[in-house]
Amino acid sequence: MNVTQRGFSACSVKHDDDPGSNYGSVWARDSAMTGMWSLPLGDAELTACSRRSLETILGSQSRDGHLPNYVDIDTGEPQYGGIGNIAGIDGALWTVIAAWNYVRVTGDEEFAKRYFGKIHRTMKWLRAHDSNNCGLLEVPEASDWTDLFPRS
Repeated sequence: MNVTQRGFSACSVKHDDDPGSNYGSVWARDSAMTGMWSLPLGDAELTACSRRSLETILGSQSRDGHLPNYVDIDTGEPQYGGIGNIAGIDGALWTVIAAWNYVRVTGDEEFAKRYFGKIHRTMKWLRAHDSNNCGLLEVPEASDWTDLFPRS
């Protein structure tokens, strides 16, 4: 029920009780995980949707490599920030992992060649979040998996 023309939605559009919510969108984090979990099933429809999810998110990359938190299914409009317009980090991390996993499972070299530059740019964007060069990303408050929930 989460298969859409742009990729996996975060929830079933058919069962979303709030038409104004963004949970019917293709979220970087959610679609990446759904894609990775569905690939071992070997289902052609789910594999194609996994690719569309990655294409939707990577296709909305900013010039600096930032990936959107989600892309609206109807309009294709990307949203990059959560509370306070703080950039989400986890979606970019999951998208990189999911893209690698997609190519590993499917052998889709055309996808790897087509999106290598975008994935590389996202890796550079992520690396820029290691402000003290310790090998760990410094993530601002409200920029992890609970990116839309205030905690202070």
